[in-house]
Amino acid sequence: TEGLGLQLSHGLTLLLLLPTLHLGSMAILFKLFHKTGFSRGDVVAGMFCASQKTLAFGLPLVNTIFEGNPNLAAYCAPI
Repeated sequence: TEGLGLQLSHGLTLLLLLPTLHLGSMAILFKLFHKTGFSRGDVVAGMFCASQKTLAFGLPLVNTIFEGNPNLAAYCAPI
């Protein structure tokens, strides 16, 4: 728990869970965009923009909520 303030088991769980959730959501978006009749370029643009919103909205939110917390970098890492 020293250093980042995160237990090893929690860190490993995050390393497994976060990419799985991200890839799963991208697969759902791909199927959704593809079924609605969008062109290949529109599907790629939609998937890129949808995945980037996490960073655009999540980072300022985490910075505001955990302002002054010494573990802020660890909280921002998954984003």
